[in-house]
Amino acid sequence: HILGEYKNSFDIFVVSIDEDVETRKERLRLFVEKENKMGIALLGAGGSSVFYHRREYYHPAEKVSVVDTTGAGDTYLAHFLTRYLQNRDIDQAMDTATGYASRTIGHMGAIY
Repeated sequence: HILGEYKNSFDIFVVSIDEDVETRKERLRLFVEKENKMGIALLGAGGSSVFYHRREYYHPAEKVSVVDTTGAGDTYLAHFLTRYLQNRDIDQAMDTATGYASRTIGHMGAIY
């Protein structure tokens, strides 16, 4: 398991999951619980999940017209981490991040 190679280097682990979703989310959940880390699963049109302190937080994707997905994950992470580090509110950070990622995919090229 590649995440295990970096367990002593990072406190937050991010994976983009587009297939075998439930199995891969469960593996991430088990890993971050065992290592006492945070795990973020980017699920594209399926939204996102955050695993932290033995809890799963979920936020659905916004229904928007997709023009280009370039940069959507980076946009999500930048806004999630910025908001989370400001106030430690995972739900609010996910909501903010989802909004910005939704704006990004509505335009050609990575903006927002």
